[in-house]
Amino acid sequence: MVRRIEWMRIPREDFDKLHNAFYCHEHRCEKDYGAELIDLAERYKSYAVDHDGRRYVFVFVRDMDDVRVGLAGFVVYDKSSKVVLLSRYTSFYRRYGDKELDYYRLMLRLAMDNRLDVFEYLLRMGYIDTNPLLTFFGLCYKYLGDEFIDYLYRNYRDIPDRFNRNKLIYGRNFVFIPKIKVGDYDGESVGLIRAGDGSIILFRSYRSPVIVREDKYWFHRLLSYLIDYAEDLEKNLVVYEDWCNQYWCNYIVFSSASPPHWWRSSAVVL
Repeated sequence: MVRRIEWMRIPREDFDKLHNAFYCHEHRCEKDYGAELIDLAERYKSYAVDHDGRRYVFVFVRDMDDVRVGLAGFVVYDKSSKVVLLSRYTSFYRRYGDKELDYYRLMLRLAMDNRLDVFEYLLRMGYIDTNPLLTFFGLCYKYLGDEFIDYLYRNYRDIPDRFNRNKLIYGRNFVFIPKIKVGDYDGESVGLIRAGDGSIILFRSYRSPVIVREDKYWFHRLLSYLIDYAEDLEKNLVVYEDWCNQYWCNYIVFSSASPPHWWRSSAVVL
């Protein structure tokens, strides 16, 4: 498991160049920064692997003059033409961006396992700043380690389809609930992870995770049941059309599950 990233400290000038090259490739600047991005990534790489004519290069760097400033990312390029096929990165100051770093730890693990097929599937799901499931998967890897990797290797082909159809995504110790709206609150995706120490990590899209420990008895118990009975919750989903206009429709979704030791009770999730 990739628990700790080995950061490379590099000169500020090169750090700024690398950051700019990542940014310009992602945002399609007028100048082509592909060659510079490849050169800097290869110079400061933490890990690289070749597969099917492509090279996958990972960088985890900090500014030598201010180690609070960091950048994590990867570049995929064609080995023969030296053309950058895609890149992803996140930059941060101090601890900002820790949640995003978990995604890069996960992608690094996939590359180190030579599971570039799974790597490519996750790439097709977009960017972590627009797809909360990718951020959630990074947290699953952080807290569940090899257990989550085993799940991912068994089920990765079904995940994009389930996500696109707004279906629950779940394993033995986690569940991801697609974007919903509750009351007057804007819709957001919610994920739950039961860590090895028994605590539950509550993930909400675009917010920092919250750790719910066992001393929060009733809340912790409810969240734990949502994980344990995710399959039943999905089977019992009922969708009601609320209203529609020419642009979109609003639906109300209900689901419930009844743990056998909850007499005449239900755990309602949606």
